[in-house]
Amino acid sequence: MAHPFQHLLTMLFPLFIVSLLLYGLAPLWKGHQWVKPYQVALVDQDETVETKLLTRQFQSSKEMNKVVSFQRTTLEKAKDLLQKNKIAAIVVLPKGFTNSLQYGENKPAIVTGNAKKPLEAMLFKEMMEANAKLVSAAQSGVNTTYHYMKKAGVQGDKLDRILKQLIVSFSLQSLGRNNVFETVTLNAFNGLAIKEYFSISLLLILFMLNSLFALHMMKNEEQGVLKQRLTVMGVNEISVILADFIVLSVLTSIQTGLLLGAFSWLIDSINLSFVLIAFLFTFTMNAFFIWLTSIGIKGRSFISIGLMIILLFSSMSGIILPLSYLPATFEAVSHFLPVRWAQTGLISAIVQHSPTSSVNLLVALCFGFFILALIHSLLKRRGRYV
Repeated sequence: MAHPFQHLLTMLFPLFIVSLLLYGLAPLWKGHQWVKPYQVALVDQDETVETKLLTRQFQSSKEMNKVVSFQRTTLEKAKDLLQKNKIAAIVVLPKGFTNSLQYGENKPAIVTGNAKKPLEAMLFKEMMEANAKLVSAAQSGVNTTYHYMKKAGVQGDKLDRILKQLIVSFSLQSLGRNNVFETVTLNAFNGLAIKEYFSISLLLILFMLNSLFALHMMKNEEQGVLKQRLTVMGVNEISVILADFIVLSVLTSIQTGLLLGAFSWLIDSINLSFVLIAFLFTFTMNAFFIWLTSIGIKGRSFISIGLMIILLFSSMSGIILPLSYLPATFEAVSHFLPVRWAQTGLISAIVQHSPTSSVNLLVALCFGFFILALIHSLLKRRGRYV
């Protein structure tokens, strides 16, 4: 084998890509259950109709039971369960709890957390603090309504009856509001329609494939001999690499223009900024693949490794699946990939935001890959003639 390392890399890289994709897609089939459901002991020392109703609401709430389940018990048994590490916390509703809420005394519920389950205990503490704030807001609502009804001329038994109804209504709504968190639906596609999002993704993949195969067509054996002759004749490396970049850019620019025209019926808002980002990304990938050839990756190995790199770039930059569906590691790595910045720039151009940062980064990456290609070529030439 002339290049055993390249062949080994070609064989092992697909396994690496599959492993990476499995890791990235794991949250989709595991779901987003980051905290296992835990139990809390509820000790009701007040034993009023309101606390019993509240307890029943907690126990029957489907949303609440996804995170925490309440076990109604005595204080002694609750302490025993806590000692045996079977519960995450104890909540004690003290005697006079309901009356204190009615008159604004706010006798606190006593919460004891389990030190052996710090995450669950802290989460439940935050839930109880949120409930306490809601109770305070409910009391403000009761007071406001009470004074309004009083000024409206409502008096006597009727006012007392309305006040009790308000207390029950506001208190149960705030304490047993039948959910743990607010559900907000976010758009994982940065405000774009799914059709536009994946049209941009496909366009970027085609740009990368165009650069790869166009350079492969240029780098045949005859051109390799021609390059050696030019080197012997004294043509410097900068001129050779610059000529490769210019010829490749002319070829891929034609293809980029044709692709933009073909995709104009899928992407409605193609504008000048969109076109600029598309061509800059094409030039950046040209420089990147020229750098790959400068380090000795040629022939069939160049196509194999190039395709693997395109798959790697696509899977880690959020163009196959949005980054919001992928682990945080992928998002951190994607900041170093030109595909991520091209996608960000194209989306910014569509939604009428300035793609300046993407333009600057793509230009910097293009020059960076060009300089790397030049350095590798100079080092290889020096090693050949030393």
